[in-house]
Amino acid sequence: MKLFMKNLIAMAWISLTILLVVCGYKIGRSMGIASTRSEAEKLEKELSGKVQKYDGLIAKEEGKLFKKYPKLKVYLQGENQVNDEYIISFTVNQNWDNVNQHEIKVKMNNERFFEVRPDFDIYFLNEDGFITGEYRENWIINKIKHGETRMANGKVIFRFGEPSYYFVQFSN
Repeated sequence: MKLFMKNLIAMAWISLTILLVVCGYKIGRSMGIASTRSEAEKLEKELSGKVQKYDGLIAKEEGKLFKKYPKLKVYLQGENQVNDEYIISFTVNQNWDNVNQHEIKVKMNNERFFEVRPDFDIYFLNEDGFITGEYRENWIINKIKHGETRMANGKVIFRFGEPSYYFVQFSN
């Protein structure tokens, strides 16, 4: 979503620049300033080329992230569907008492024919690919029985901005 917003802002900036150049061209012509339509068109091509280059860099960098973290998924505000091993989904809610500390709820379900001891980490990455937060769950005594659904609650702190991606790493 942040990537979409950045692209939207970039396109709006280019459109505004083109509009200003065209208006400047018309005003310049009425004032006798030497400004031509070909200059405006040249600037438009240059700016659109830069946007295409920017989009290419973003795609290239995202490709590197997905190679480094093969299980990387895009983080969504609200519920994130994991559907991996025994984790169904998780939700991160803003904690209004402490802006930096967020509440996380992980929904787990055991469809295996044996009991499971949850032991996993959820890593959150910001838009630049830095790990901004992590959540650890390790059950030492309790287990999830076959067919049972359980919730785990905890806290997560995003140190380097809001997350854009996440991945889950299982320890067992």
